[in-house]
Amino acid sequence: MKKLILVVGMTLAATPSFAKDSRWLLCKGDTVVLGENNSLVVNVFEHRKGPAGRETSLTLLFGGWLLKGAIDNTNSYSRDVQLSGDRSGFDGKVTLDWGASTVQLEGILDLQYKTPVSVILKCDDLSR
Repeated sequence: MKKLILVVGMTLAATPSFAKDSRWLLCKGDTVVLGENNSLVVNVFEHRKGPAGRETSLTLLFGGWLLKGAIDNTNSYSRDVQLSGDRSGFDGKVTLDWGASTVQLEGILDLQYKTPVSVILKCDDLSR
């Protein structure tokens, strides 16, 4: 748990600062990874990008693995995404449901071995 708090703190230090119109979600759910039941955590930070744009930064945490990526915001919150880390990655689709405070991941998680992932993560809104 201490490692998770440290990683989230380091992630925040490297992300843009909060504005009143930013949203920060911390999402967790259980799924099968590498043949065993495990938990995945995703940090979601939606913020300004430039003078007229928006971006959602995504950080996936699993054990000692840290995968990062971002999607440019459009009217759709279901987007293809690639998250990358040191010799690891996620390639698939992310669906953000701000109203229900959930994030759905569907794709391939590559942690030196590839495993399919399909999970809905329940989120806590930390931006309030």
